[in-house]
Amino acid sequence: MRRRASLTPYHRAQHDAVTFDIKRQYGDAAEAALESLETDLALIFDPIRSSDFQTMAAAQQSVYCCMSETHELAKLKQVRLHHCIDVPAILPTALSGIRQLLNVGLMRRNIKFTTVIETDSQEFIHNYLLSEQVISFQVPIGMPQKMVEGPPVNRMVARPINITDVPEGTLHIGHLR
Repeated sequence: MRRRASLTPYHRAQHDAVTFDIKRQYGDAAEAALESLETDLALIFDPIRSSDFQTMAAAQQSVYCCMSETHELAKLKQVRLHHCIDVPAILPTALSGIRQLLNVGLMRRNIKFTTVIETDSQEFIHNYLLSEQVISFQVPIGMPQKMVEGPPVNRMVARPINITDVPEGTLHIGHLR
């Protein structure tokens, strides 16, 4: 069983002088923020390009297909890319590590998705999945743990994509060397 790290009121009570400013950036921008000393730590989902990045911890992350619990693909235990042909999809933007992994799988299998929206807004995606029979993609760290384990969460489910179709990615937490 994996434990998920969290910032709790206990941590704040014990370390009240520690503050956080959390920004969402893609890998290159996060690495540049470290190099300019604007940022102390970065959480980057593949790939790491800077030789100055020192990984403190890493975790493998499989890509999951997310959808409404009423979607046809929700019946499957595991999704293959060929199941997604002609299924309307919300894809992360091209800079996203998830999108880069999906693109590797799509090129290997010579498959194209029917992309209806490109966005990195998880809030938008979660709401849209409930209004139309579309699919989207996420890694476990970006989903509620119960959703990763299988049962519906807020009428949505996530099914792992077979790693022979889409490789796992690595989530790195690190700092400047």
